[in-house]
Amino acid sequence: MTHTAVAARRWPIWFGLGLLATWFSAPAWVIPLAPWLSAIFMLRFFRSQPLWRAIPLQWFGVAVVVIFSQWGFIPAPAPFAIVAMFIASLLGLLPFLLDRWVGARLPNALSTLVFPLAVVSLDYVLSFAVTGTISSLAYTQFSVGPLMQVAAVAGIWPIVFLIHWAAPVINDAWDNGRIWMGWRSPLGVWAGVMALVFVGGGLRLVFAQPGEPNVRVAGIAINTLTIGEIAYEAQTGQRVDVPDTVDYTSPEYQVIAPAFGAFFQNPDDPRFAPVHTEIARINDELFALSRREAQAGAQIVAWSEANTFVLKRDEAALIARGQQLAREEGIYLLMAIVTLTPGNDKVENKVVTIDPQGQVAATYFKNKLPLGEQSIQGDGTIPVIETPYGRLAAVICYDMDSPDFIRQLGQQQVDLVIAGSGDWKAISPWHAHVAVVRGIENGFALVRPVRGGLLVNADQYGRITASLDYFNAEERVLSGPVAARHTPTLYPFVGDAFALAAVASCAALTLAVLLAAMRQRLAAWRRRPLTV
Repeated sequence: MTHTAVAARRWPIWFGLGLLATWFSAPAWVIPLAPWLSAIFMLRFFRSQPLWRAIPLQWFGVAVVVIFSQWGFIPAPAPFAIVAMFIASLLGLLPFLLDRWVGARLPNALSTLVFPLAVVSLDYVLSFAVTGTISSLAYTQFSVGPLMQVAAVAGIWPIVFLIHWAAPVINDAWDNGRIWMGWRSPLGVWAGVMALVFVGGGLRLVFAQPGEPNVRVAGIAINTLTIGEIAYEAQTGQRVDVPDTVDYTSPEYQVIAPAFGAFFQNPDDPRFAPVHTEIARINDELFALSRREAQAGAQIVAWSEANTFVLKRDEAALIARGQQLAREEGIYLLMAIVTLTPGNDKVENKVVTIDPQGQVAATYFKNKLPLGEQSIQGDGTIPVIETPYGRLAAVICYDMDSPDFIRQLGQQQVDLVIAGSGDWKAISPWHAHVAVVRGIENGFALVRPVRGGLLVNADQYGRITASLDYFNAEERVLSGPVAARHTPTLYPFVGDAFALAAVASCAALTLAVLLAAMRQRLAAWRRRPLTV
């Protein structure tokens, strides 16, 4: 019996192992080896079975595993999240179908490239959706430092390619009954490329020179769910206690969300007077902590995303308060504010940066908005500020999920990026790792104050130098020294050329096979016997 026939008979084993590896690829407990094994076993299952079995089983099986292993990952009500997972799993079948139809009709060496090229192409196309690259399997390798250094050259796309290139290469060797067939075999070439990547990345880390810390930065995060609790009580007369570990699919959050929205729509409603009192309390705490950290030596103090709310008519007074603090303490103060305008459906989710002279140095509006966020979108430009500590820029949350957008900071040789965010339990610490990878790509140090996630400071090589788990800390303040110095990388200049080349190559191979199939059909039609 051939190895292929054995694989066909043992499909429940490969299917089960593939689903198990998919489970352990989830952000909550990701094991770096898991996505490699998932691709190997799922491809082995899909290749060995008739399509009538392979398509529905893999679609449904992967969807169910992803739903349960990543519950809460999508910031949406449960029904929407479930539908989104099933759609994503259906799209995930495309590389398997191309491998089966296109790869099977190409020479052995080329055939192993179809699957990884298709995965990279799909990953790249989906990066233009509202979620950016947050779901890319490249981030599963975050703890594998040498491999992640590839991002400094060509972004995350070569990492996605390498993970999925292993699947057809190993399966082909498996089917041939000989694991090693020499360095000129597909497996030998893959092994050589992997060795080159790991040696190169390892050497980059060994000789990394981020320099001595030259600035102390404090990131501050305060729980704002209390605003929703009070808004709910003001609207309904009933009290509710929402733990700060909730996510957007949690029933507790769904309870307060309408009241939160009602306050946003009509903040002047007299019923919401207690909400304004709570916001004033949060403001007092923010300014007190900012002053304390400045007096403890922080030269830059930054708030997490949307850490306070203000009516448009009161915004000038709030900023003036920040200007006074920055001037008195001689610091850069990055105020993350949500400004509400009564009668306007959209809010201003922004960062106001104030310099030590008390002047507003920059105002930045969030650019990448998740589905459902009613914010005024920024103009696509990130202001860069010259400081004594280097070139400084601030972005917000989902902005860091879009490599092409953040690439402008690498082109401007920014030294330090403040990326305040508002996360939730299900995407922590995954979302922090996504942001850190942008620093590897573009050569900047990162400070990420965040509500509902992992507060991190990281260097230009993706190494976390300080961290604080929001959910296990009584006081959510991360303060520490940072080496704010730019490290030159290639990615800001080559951009997503690797991904574009993958798209073009995948399309070219598919077109070549399609044309060949059409020529064969035409030739067969011409050779058909004539009937009288």
